[in-house]
Amino acid sequence: MLPDSARILIVDHSSIMMCHINDIAKANGCQCLDTTDPTAALELLSKEHFDLIILGNDPHKMDGTRLIRKFKDLCPGVQIVIAEECGTIDSAIEAFRSGAIDYIRKPSSIEELNLTLKQIFERFHFSKNDFQIAPSLIKFLDGSLTVARSTKMMQIFQILVSVAPAEASVLIVGEQGTEKELIAEALHKISNRNNEKLLRVNCSAFSESGLENELFGQESECRDRSSKSKPGKLELVGKGTLCLDEIGKMPLTTQTKLLQAIKENQYWCSDTRKKVVLNARFVASNENALINEINKGSFRKDLLHRLNVVQIEIPPLRNRREDIFPLAHYFLRYYNGKNNRCVQGFNADVMNALERYSWPGNTNELMNVVERSVILTQGDQIQLSAIPDNVKTLSDGFGRSEVQLEAWSGMTLHEMEKTHIIRTLKRNNGNRTRASIDLGITRRTLQNKLKEYSIEIFSNE
Repeated sequence: MLPDSARILIVDHSSIMMCHINDIAKANGCQCLDTTDPTAALELLSKEHFDLIILGNDPHKMDGTRLIRKFKDLCPGVQIVIAEECGTIDSAIEAFRSGAIDYIRKPSSIEELNLTLKQIFERFHFSKNDFQIAPSLIKFLDGSLTVARSTKMMQIFQILVSVAPAEASVLIVGEQGTEKELIAEALHKISNRNNEKLLRVNCSAFSESGLENELFGQESECRDRSSKSKPGKLELVGKGTLCLDEIGKMPLTTQTKLLQAIKENQYWCSDTRKKVVLNARFVASNENALINEINKGSFRKDLLHRLNVVQIEIPPLRNRREDIFPLAHYFLRYYNGKNNRCVQGFNADVMNALERYSWPGNTNELMNVVERSVILTQGDQIQLSAIPDNVKTLSDGFGRSEVQLEAWSGMTLHEMEKTHIIRTLKRNNGNRTRASIDLGITRRTLQNKLKEYSIEIFSNE
């Protein structure tokens, strides 16, 4: 069932298609507006928010690819489905490249349209609450952040909105692969410094002297034996934002020099004796909160106090499993376009494996798995044979039990039972007979449980 608050905009010259989608939307408690004119659609989007746009092709109207880009500029976060008559593989690939999330070949039956809409809304978990983030942030979210739907990520987005206008330094903490750099970029884009530079320094990528030169600059000798001064990032960034990645790898001597510069809001270049005034905002990142490093004496506590005025902790992917499916489909669309493929989705076994895997490499590992799967897949759906063995292996046996125990923590017995029933139904593509066998209960008992927990799953029987 589509969520009650979903708003759908149909842009199509076919009155039959509009009528069918209107009926489906109303039957599922959604609001639906339609127009045959792309210009009118753009006018609507400039005034109102929509969750989904069904865009039909009309050779006499505006180019579809340009139209999609305009839609997304006007309504950040909107999802677009292309409905095209006599579509080809090439046109489907072009649709995905343009940012569409799905592709329908017309004419489609009511059943096909209904199924497509159900899958889309189930995949992205649309609800009114998903879009209660400040619009100033939504339009600046990049990459995988655009599809995050978990409560934990929503909380992080709200923190970003609160922190961005301030001048305070921020420490972003998260495991490798949690895309801390995207959070840092979003923070800069919605801050008052968004017209200034955003520069990055990876503290683990330099030797001790190399990092100091990268930050504070150096003087080098030219061929004619004259000297040439190379400014450091602290000077180059000006009034912008300086991101210090893997700050825990910064040597103690460099920490001391940086702390002194931050305290005094200035530093002197050792070679040229030029005074550089510090006006930058610091956004540091690390895999942990640096407590162990401080206890071991490898990181200065007073520097941490300067850099960690506000801490943003990004949870690992295994602790926000509701983001796995939206992320997987986001990467699927991206790598479809990049590799000239038209893979439609993942089969039930693959989705089950992705959900159960612990993802030690987080979002980056999921991205890698999806890219590999798209390249190896020849049919419409990604099969288990296309995903790496470790994802399949660690989704079963003892590895599976550990992941499941972590996922169940904090749930009541009823919540655990409901979640298990939903997962089993999804694994069996909604077939209640097969699901009841897997659950070890009768079909009638399963029916009663569905009614008790108000579970509505598309039936494929």
